Amino acid sequence: MKRHINIGLVGTRFMGKAHSNAWLKVPYFFDTQITPVLHTACSRSEAQRQKFVSQYHWHHGEASWEKVIESKDIDLVDICTPNDLHMPIAVAAA
Repeated sequence: MKRHINIGLVGTRFMGKAHSNAWLKVPYFFDTQITPVLHTACSRSEAQRQKFVSQYHWHHGEASWEKVIESKDIDLVDICTPNDLHMPIAVAAA
């Protein structure tokens, strides 16, 4: 029986697009019992967030990374912000 893992993505620019593509391709490249679900994508820009959620088939959009990492629905946080912004998000998520 396959298990789903809900992904929360923080950052919707270049790396967010690359990681979204990678998550969508996991079932085609790996024989795994876990299926990634594109649950929530986070961007501060509402216009960017709405376009991204629609284009990359995310279920939800969120403006606050804090809400993403605090959500009980999220199993894994994928940080796709610029490198100098990773630490506070990663520490809070851990």
